[in-house]
Amino acid sequence: LVSLWTISDDTIREELKNKIIKILDENFNDDLYTNAVFKNIIDFDQFIEQFISVINNTKGNGAYSLSSGRPKMQSFVFINAMIFIYNINVKSDDKRLEAFTNLADYMKFFLYPEKFDYTNFKVEWLDIIGDREIFYKRFAKIPALKNEIEKALKEKFNIVLAEFYTKYFIE
Repeated sequence: LVSLWTISDDTIREELKNKIIKILDENFNDDLYTNAVFKNIIDFDQFIEQFISVINNTKGNGAYSLSSGRPKMQSFVFINAMIFIYNINVKSDDKRLEAFTNLADYMKFFLYPEKFDYTNFKVEWLDIIGDREIFYKRFAKIPALKNEIEKALKEKFNIVLAEFYTKYFIE
């Protein structure tokens, strides 16, 4: 349905929008929802609570292992949800985010980076999201994160982390 949107006229678009809303009302589908939001077919507020509920129930326990010092995820459900949430610019003070439960520390970091307890921060978490600038632009405004990255670089220099630090934290 979403792919038909771009080739449709206004009348068909309205029908598609109504069909998408009906499907989401009757049997919520997070892929349909995110695609419809990205294409500006529906407003993200319309089904955000259902989206959070589905992600919360399917995110897993947040476990990951390290491979050559980099996190190897067991599930990308939560990270994909964070990519969506950051792209639609949901702020960490949005009360709807409180519906997420049983969060691993890295999940709390991504949900609430501005108010995260950085004594629990692990610099390896930055590798989880890869090279996604949408995250880094937000992180660059957080002095506590800057301090943790400085500490990590002093303990053990890492060229990738140093480049990230230079690009986003040095004004």
